Amino acid sequence: MSKAGGILLSIIGGIISIVVFGIFIFVIYPEFLIFGRLFAIIFQSTTIVGGIITIIGAMISAFSKSLKSIKIAWITILVGAILGGGNILSIFGAIQIKKTSTD
Repeated sequence: MSKAGGILLSIIGGIISIVVFGIFIFVIYPEFLIFGRLFAIIFQSTTIVGGIITIIGAMISAFSKSLKSIKIAWITILVGAILGGGNILSIFGAIQIKKTSTD
């Protein structure tokens, strides 16, 4: 897979973090409300922010040419993926961007 594939995986992972884990979390997993409404809102906000950070990292990677900015981009994608609920698509995308940038 190329750098473009890694960027695409990261963007899809960020969108999944925002939509599934962020917006529709109470529809898919209503059990989260057992922990309390405040916990659920904090979890929801964290995953939405993580998805946004992932998409920002993918955009940095898409529009950058230097190795230093690509390194910053894949670290940003990893941080966003971890905040976004451990999104495995974004993590695979970040690894693919790192592999193709060092070649």
